[in-house]
Amino acid sequence: MDEIDKKILNALQKNAKLNMKELADELNISRSPLYERVKRLEESGYISHYSAILNKTKIGKPLTVFCKIGIQMCDHESYAQIIQELLKLDEVAECYSVAGDYELFIKVIVKDIEAYEHFRFEKLTTLSGLAKLDSQVMIHEFKCSTFIKL
Repeated sequence: MDEIDKKILNALQKNAKLNMKELADELNISRSPLYERVKRLEESGYISHYSAILNKTKIGKPLTVFCKIGIQMCDHESYAQIIQELLKLDEVAECYSVAGDYELFIKVIVKDIEAYEHFRFEKLTTLSGLAKLDSQVMIHEFKCSTFIKL
């Protein structure tokens, strides 16, 4: 990856809707080589996918809850099973393996506290192997970005 590739990736992170002409004009590169570079970045996995970032309030899901999850038996099979179950839940926006007192960390996005309570008691606590759960309700979001400066 050279400096031009980094500029392409930075520009696309800021606005993935840029077409090749707009991107070429912004970076002062001709379209053909730019198209080939973008294609190569996609094929080599530097660009995993394109998406739209939604306004959570506008779509009626303004509440974000962060949950730390402890697993009863931390053998490979139990661990893999609970992750598979978590990944099926629509409310789970992100899921991470973490080190420390808990094994997993998830980000849950829901309509309100009642929706979270329903999710917690009807879905999370019914997962086989769940040992402990610690939830933190987000009060205010100061920064939420997918941008990674290259």
